[in-house]
Amino acid sequence: MPFRKRPRDPARHKTERFEGWWHVAAASPYPNVGGKIEWDGFASGDSEIELFAIVPDLPDGSGVAVMWGDVEVMTVTARGGVLKRDLETKDGDDVPRLAGEQVELRHQGVVIARTRLDPD
Repeated sequence: MPFRKRPRDPARHKTERFEGWWHVAAASPYPNVGGKIEWDGFASGDSEIELFAIVPDLPDGSGVAVMWGDVEVMTVTARGGVLKRDLETKDGDDVPRLAGEQVELRHQGVVIARTRLDPD
């Protein structure tokens, strides 16, 4: 039996997509940072943030804050030098509109990376 494609929910159609690639901050004690963050808006009015960052020298269990100005968007725990987390309004998460905004990764109050979310 061939696989049938499930019908797509039109409310989950992405109407906006912004992304930013992480750049090491000048004062960062971690010289190797990679990855990106995305903000997506959907036809339903929902939105989501997808975070992926690689910080090889960051100890396991370290908490890293994603900051938008003085607002903490989320906290992520490092596992094997990887930071990964998704927030979605459909799951009840508070997802600020980060389109066109600058965000930072902070560990123990020190900015380790930053980026600006631009249209994809």
